[in-house]
Amino acid sequence: MYATKIVHILQNQEKILNTKIKKIQKRRVSNEIDTIQLLFMKIIRKLLRSLQETVWMVHLLKTSILVTKTPLTTLKCMSKATLNQTLQF
Repeated sequence: MYATKIVHILQNQEKILNTKIKKIQKRRVSNEIDTIQLLFMKIIRKLLRSLQETVWMVHLLKTSILVTKTPLTTLKCMSKATLNQTLQF
């Protein structure tokens, strides 16, 4: 339950960051400060996405272990699930 709340908070932060990035891009980056600010915002956005995916994967792993009570089977299936998820994109 806490993991889903954390994921929602991270998603909201990413949405806010995306709107800020769009505003800066609409202004047409004019000086070095805007360029650096835009670069750091894009880096933070990537960090937010990876953190969000990590929290979600740990939540899924914990849930799977609690349900199946076999960590080895869970870890074997996790790599397949991750591979299937990346192939969908």
